[in-house]
Amino acid sequence: MMFESPQKKILAGIAVVTLILGVAIMAGQPPAPSGEHDHDHGADEHDHGAKGLPSHVEITPQAAKESGVETAAAGPAKIANTVTVMGSIVLDATGHARVNARFTGLIREVRKNIGDKVSTGEALASIESNESLQAYQVKSPIDGIVIGRNKNVGEITGAEPLFEVANLSKVWSELHIFPRDLAKVKSGQRVRLITPDGAVMGEGQISALLPVAEASSQSVLARVALDNAEGLWRPGMAVRGDIIVSETDVPLAVHTDAIQIINDKPVVFVAGKTEFEVRQVLLGKADRTWTEILEGVYDGDIYAAKNSYLFKADLGKESAEHEH
Repeated sequence: MMFESPQKKILAGIAVVTLILGVAIMAGQPPAPSGEHDHDHGADEHDHGAKGLPSHVEITPQAAKESGVETAAAGPAKIANTVTVMGSIVLDATGHARVNARFTGLIREVRKNIGDKVSTGEALASIESNESLQAYQVKSPIDGIVIGRNKNVGEITGAEPLFEVANLSKVWSELHIFPRDLAKVKSGQRVRLITPDGAVMGEGQISALLPVAEASSQSVLARVALDNAEGLWRPGMAVRGDIIVSETDVPLAVHTDAIQIINDKPVVFVAGKTEFEVRQVLLGKADRTWTEILEGVYDGDIYAAKNSYLFKADLGKESAEHEH
């Protein structure tokens, strides 16, 4: 029979004790994390509603108004079926005059320059007739603004106009209608007009479709008379025209500009007392002005109609600040 030495017995005892302690320590430890970035956030730092959308923007309607957000009430609207065309602003020919000298002669005085306002009968220049050697005045035949001046003091008048005067309180928009759309367009139809940069917009009616086509483009010009009392429409401006060829009544709509896309979902910001609720919406028919709402907003709801992108930008800023 073999006998173990005392030293071997001591080492064996130590090994047993170490094994027992190791098991005990392992049993008391919490489970290891599944990934090095896993940690407990507790409650979500963002207030998110269903479907992954933020639930609201904390701002009162009054504060929103002061920030440039305009509100409106959701309700019935007419959705337009339109033909979109391009064109330009031109002078109203009925308020445009080319002013000539009655008799050939020497220009003794020029009283008006480009940009000056003039009234009917107001003197524009003084001419000394070559035949009588008597001075006579060249007068404006209309109220308006001098937009052209072709002669100076000391020059001799000729067949060309001395001045051009235009009454810019009314102008025309001439729109190019191509053959594919010509059958849809008629006199009397309403047209929404806007400059390419969106700075100037307005509405008018087609007063005439010109009887001839342009040889180069085969387009026909549709003429729209525009009130220009504020002088915002300037001849030479390019414009886009949405010609309304038909309209559909819908029971509930919001301004198209009110709709924003957040997390790939269309939303509208609906006003409460101290906040704007983020509402996901189901869209129906739409044009550039109105969009039908099938779900998510109710008749009479007050919503952010213009500059609602400010709310979207604010939510995006908050989301970026909380990312980690």
